[in-house]
Amino acid sequence: MLQDLVDHMRDVLPPQLEADASYVVRRARPWLSRLRLLDYELLHLAPKEGSKFSTAFWGRRKNAWHSWLVLGLPGDVAQGAGRLSLTGDATVFISELPFPGALQIPWEVHMNVPIRGQTLSAVEGRMNSNARRQIKAGRSECRVQRVTEAAAIDRLNDTMLIPYARNRHGAAARIMPTKDVHRIAGKGGRLDVLLWGEEEIACHLGQALRVDGRRVWSTRLFGYPESVFADPKRLPEMNALNPWFALRYAHENGFDAYDMGACIANPDDGLLQWKRRRGGEPSLMRNDGCFYLRLPSAHAEAFLWESPLFAQEGDDIDLHVGIPHDKSDDEVQQRLHTLVIPGMKRLHLHMGSAAGTTPAITRFRASYEKNHPDVAVHVVNDT
Repeated sequence: MLQDLVDHMRDVLPPQLEADASYVVRRARPWLSRLRLLDYELLHLAPKEGSKFSTAFWGRRKNAWHSWLVLGLPGDVAQGAGRLSLTGDATVFISELPFPGALQIPWEVHMNVPIRGQTLSAVEGRMNSNARRQIKAGRSECRVQRVTEAAAIDRLNDTMLIPYARNRHGAAARIMPTKDVHRIAGKGGRLDVLLWGEEEIACHLGQALRVDGRRVWSTRLFGYPESVFADPKRLPEMNALNPWFALRYAHENGFDAYDMGACIANPDDGLLQWKRRRGGEPSLMRNDGCFYLRLPSAHAEAFLWESPLFAQEGDDIDLHVGIPHDKSDDEVQQRLHTLVIPGMKRLHLHMGSAAGTTPAITRFRASYEKNHPDVAVHVVNDT
């Protein structure tokens, strides 16, 4: 019934209203289905190799995969809980329903590049040096052409958008219906093809949205032909240029931010880190799912070293990172450098009894608090 409503809205509403209404329906769907408690099971999620922590999941089996994706657990099959202790010191408990003392963990975050009031060169300055080098080397060779003819849209969908999605995600690829590609390309958005000389090397499907009063240019899909995505040298180069041209379009047309799309809400996720290196900051815009997690009662700092977490606090994103006392200063500095991303509201450092006095933590806190005074440090039991 809800899906029929979404499909009908896509046909009759303007793009922004359709996006807003679809978001409301997406938010309602998981909460309505969460009330079907007869579908809930208690499951044991397979741990990471060498980890001492066990993870219990209470909810619908089909949604357990969100938890293992966010936690970076191996495999995609949830085993029966059996004799798993729910109160053990090393047990992580996850539920689809909220409960006291739990962190609210989003399924996904969007990676947004703030651009309002900044020059394009200033925005590029937040990218890492490799991305800037690839962009500088290739942008003068490329040009962007908007695609509006139905036959050309079908061709790019069949030769770039769908093959690239299947190459990246395999059987888990979510293929956008062809009619939606046409709708976005022609109403409230655009489909651009990127040409290197006369060769079509990439395409981008984007859409204008208004989110919390801000105008956001949002990537819906990237596409590449097989000659690009099957070439390990060309794909990184084109994968730097394609989002840059979308970013340039957003900047030239007065948008407040460029949304690079959704990622798994795992701070270690490769796609999230890739977007972070291109200036992306995590946002909860249009996030439509979450679960609730209780940290283990002992050695939470070790668990959060293995599996750092984004947590939702109202409309804000917090980052929880663990610092075990047996980690070297170099390991701590590298870990924090990788995980701490602009755009978060608070940073929670979960530390063992001795970790807070190490030179690495002292230096990091001094540097971080200078620009981010709202840093919160949690000290947990290290027994």
